[in-house]
Amino acid sequence: MAEIDEAARAVAAARAADAGAHAPMELRFAEERLAAARTAADDKDGARAGMLAEQALVNAELAMAKARAARIRAEVQARSEQNAQLRRSLLGDGGIRP
Repeated sequence: MAEIDEAARAVAAARAADAGAHAPMELRFAEERLAAARTAADDKDGARAGMLAEQALVNAELAMAKARAARIRAEVQARSEQNAQLRRSLLGDGGIRP
C-alpha cells in the first residue's frame, strides 16, 4: 500500500533526523500508527490502514520539524556564545565599545 510505504519512509527519515532525542513522543506515535496501519492492511481493512498511515506520516513530519528546530536552536545558541566571546575579547583588549 503506497500510503504505508510513504509513512514508513517518513518514520525512517524522522529517526535519521534524531527525532528520538528531540521529539520522542511524536516519533513514538508515528511508529505506533505505522504498525497499526500495517496490521490493518494485513487484515484487509484498507480504509483503516490508509487513515492510520496518514496519521503516522503527520506525526513523523512533526517529529522531523521538531528535530530540525532543535538543531537550529542549538546552532543559534552556539553562534550567540561565539559572538559574546568575541565581544568580550574585543572589549577586554581595549577594543571599540558599542
